[in-house]
Amino acid sequence: MLFILEEGKYATAGRVKASTSWTQGMWGYLTSEDTTDYDPRWTPVNSYATAQYVKGILAPIIAVPFQKDLGDDERETIYAEDSTSWDGKYPSFVRESGVLLEDTKLADRVLADFTTATPGTKMVLTISGYPTLDGASDDQGGSSTVVGYFEEYTGGSVLYRTA
Repeated sequence: MLFILEEGKYATAGRVKASTSWTQGMWGYLTSEDTTDYDPRWTPVNSYATAQYVKGILAPIIAVPFQKDLGDDERETIYAEDSTSWDGKYPSFVRESGVLLEDTKLADRVLADFTTATPGTKMVLTISGYPTLDGASDDQGGSSTVVGYFEEYTGGSVLYRTA
């Protein structure tokens, strides 16, 4: 799961709509507004091109409060609003710099070696939308947008600060 560790240090856009279902910890980008109610619509990063978008467009989406389990015992899935599993609660996004996030699944989802990482190491997005260490084998290249800075790796959880 992805947790915000500093209350009050995140910005939400009220009703944020997800274009598709995705998991906690993924980053997405603002694609459009809903044509009926003008709510922001977000899509998960899914390519090297979208991982290069500027920081103002990229942000992690977080389901707060977490949706009921709906068969997802770790509440990892953020369901799109048109999904049959959607519980009617809209997710939020973290768009501020300097917000400390804890991700309990990130080390299993990317190829970065967090056990030897140095605090302050830049983090960029994989083509699957997860933050990885700059220079890791799943880092797509030198022009990736820096989305955060590694803080520490403790008990399987990665702590990082948004850029």
